Amino acid sequence: MSELSTPKRKQLGIVSRDNSTLNESPSSKYVLSRRQTTLDQFLCKPIKRRERCDSPCRGPSAHPPGRNLTQAYTPRSKKTRPKTVIKEHETVNAVRSTSRQAKDVAIESNNFCLKRRLCFFLILVLSMIIIGVLRQVTHPSCGHLTMNFTVLELALKEKVFGQHLAVNISLSRIKSYLEDTETFQPLVLSFHGWTGGGKNYMSSIIAENIPNVRQHKFIIPLHFPNPSNMKNNMYQHQITEWMKSNISNCAINLFIIDEMDKANPGLILGMQETLEELRDLKAKAKTIVIFLSNSQGKAINLFILDALREGRLREDITYSELSYLFESAAETNMWFHALHKKGLIDAYVPFLPLEKTHVKRCIERDLKEKGYAPSEKLVQYISEQMFYFPEELPIFSKSGCKRVNTKVDLSL
Repeated sequence: MSELSTPKRKQLGIVSRDNSTLNESPSSKYVLSRRQTTLDQFLCKPIKRRERCDSPCRGPSAHPPGRNLTQAYTPRSKKTRPKTVIKEHETVNAVRSTSRQAKDVAIESNNFCLKRRLCFFLILVLSMIIIGVLRQVTHPSCGHLTMNFTVLELALKEKVFGQHLAVNISLSRIKSYLEDTETFQPLVLSFHGWTGGGKNYMSSIIAENIPNVRQHKFIIPLHFPNPSNMKNNMYQHQITEWMKSNISNCAINLFIIDEMDKANPGLILGMQETLEELRDLKAKAKTIVIFLSNSQGKAINLFILDALREGRLREDITYSELSYLFESAAETNMWFHALHKKGLIDAYVPFLPLEKTHVKRCIERDLKEKGYAPSEKLVQYISEQMFYFPEELPIFSKSGCKRVNTKVDLSL
């Protein structure tokens, strides 16, 4: 397009190239501004993009600012995707990533569970192997239980008063049983006698002077008190489980069961079954069971009273003279009837009633243990606080030495 002639430009009032105007009147300025805008639009019409031109008079071949000649002829890049499409694409990718992660977590969890099960199985197998090996190996103290019976003999003879029969029978039975390395059937001793005769005291001395012993004591009214459990045979199963679960091959197992005369038939039946199972058990375990009861206590007292009236010494009374008391009682409805019939009791141990002389010895011992010198006057005074029988010849203590400790404390 050819430029306008100078006269024409002057007529229109267009600004010249040197920024000078041909007519400076206000009306000409207004006309000039409007015409200049129209002319600029006309001259700059080839530029389609809405960008500011460097000059209002650039031709149609001018390229927008920021693009060189090479870029002017290169095709434009593809249009960008709308934001909504991008968001949807990102959401799909996030869901896929989450599902992938969930699958990975599930696979890892399954692998972890499999590893745990495998480890548990391996530990179980190894434990069974170790237990089997340990059962094959015998502890040095299991096969050779050495014992000094002199210590037990001295302890019984020095601390137990007036019970020569009980000391001799118990000592001989225990010694022969522990010295026999081929016998593993339980040794069952049944202590019988009047209250306070020393049954509990003697059993505790035995437990203290046997090496490597495991003592378990049951008191019938304390450990088996509920009558309802007697009816449903609960105690019958309990006594069997308790005794069998507490037997060790590497120790001398001692079970002391007190007040057996108060045991119900179900409990006695459970005891019978337990002893029978222990006899058939092939485990090499030494087990001693001691029953304590007042059964036949009165019969023993009457026999000793008659012997003393005849002028005999109690130390001269033999076991054979008293054994018939237990043989005859076993045929009646006594608690040990079933055990005796099955041959489960190895020896009946009679405890004789204690006389006043024996009570005085108990008082002297108790005073020495408490740090006091036992004077004859004090011992006589304390012994007179005890009760004796029978009325026509009060020579036997009604409570034996059981209440001596209390009487000594009250007299000091």
